[in-house]
Order: sequence, then structure tokens, then C-alpha cells
Amino acid sequence: MNDLIDKFCASKRRWLIVTAVTILIGLLTVLPLSDEYGALCEERSMLEQELADSLRVANNLPKLDQRLKEKLNELNEVESRTVDEEAVSDFRSRLIAIARDTGCRVRRISFGSTRSRQWYEDDNVMASDASAADRKKTPFAVETRPVSLSVTGSTASVRKLIGRVRSDGVMQHVKFLEMRSSGKNRQSVQLDIELWCYSLASV
Repeated sequence: MNDLIDKFCASKRRWLIVTAVTILIGLLTVLPLSDEYGALCEERSMLEQELADSLRVANNLPKLDQRLKEKLNELNEVESRTVDEEAVSDFRSRLIAIARDTGCRVRRISFGSTRSRQWYEDDNVMASDASAADRKKTPFAVETRPVSLSVTGSTASVRKLIGRVRSDGVMQHVKFLEMRSSGKNRQSVQLDIELWCYSLASV
């Protein structure tokens, strides 16, 4: 062993061997560190991007919250104009109150059976069947509730009632309306009207 060391020390190429071994050891040490450094740099870049995205979202939160509130208000306003199953009783009471306020007497008020069909994009709510191959379905069904109302009163009172019903804000369509004289000496008017009230329900 000592002879081998002596020969190595006496060799003219010992510096080349030492240099090569030193470089090899350096490479064996540096290469893993280089890979680790590259991975850490890539991870840092990803974290910085995630942080930037989070900050961008955080900065937009007030605007998104405001838009959400606006859309919810619009939705509540639209829903308040529909007559679904839960709103039938309130709408009935409202019609009776309108009749009394305008000086009319309610003879009859009734709600017919609800009809429902698929709701399509760019649909017409008054169409009985709007199905078409080129129309896209929505996740809703349109519900139609017929409401029959019969009242009597003076001509002026009946006209006021019609105006109040039309301006009530409910999504409705007058399907049938008839006025005729009634009572003694034909001094009062009888109004028979059928309204179609609408609402949307999830399919």
C-alpha cells in the first residue's frame, strides 16, 4: 500500500489525477444540489403565481360581491312578480283587496289547474308548446296558472279594477275578458276575466 502511495507521489501525472478526482467529487456533489435548486426555483415560481392569483381574486372580491347583490336583487324582483304555488294565496287576497278598494263586489274567484312545460332559450311564455329542434333547453319549466275572476260594480269601478290588475306587476296575460250589464235597470256591470299567471320552476 505504501509502495502504491510512493509511486503516486512520484508520478508526474499525479496533479492530473488529483484534479480529475476533485472535479468528479465536485460534480457528484453539485449535480444533486443543482437539481434540488431547480426544483425549488420552479416551486417558488408556482407559489408566486398562486399568490398573485389569490391577490387578484382578493382585490376583485368587493366587485364580485356587489355584482352578486345586484343579481340577487334582480332575481328577488322577478320572483316577486311570479305566481307559484306558494304565492297563490297572497295573489288571491290581493285581487280581493283590489276589488274592494275599487268598489267592486267579488262574485267568484278561482284558480285552475297548473300547466307546465319545458322552458327553452329565447322562449315565448305565451306559447303552449315551444319545443323546437334548434332551441336549447334550460333547467327550468314554465308554469301557467289560470285565474278566473268575476266581479260586479259600476262602470267606473270596473275600469279602475282592470287598471289596478294590469299594473299589479304580476307576470300575467289576459286570456279572456267580457263585460256586460247586470243588476236592476242594467245600472251595474259584470266583469268576467281570466288571467294566465306565470312562474318558473326548476326541472
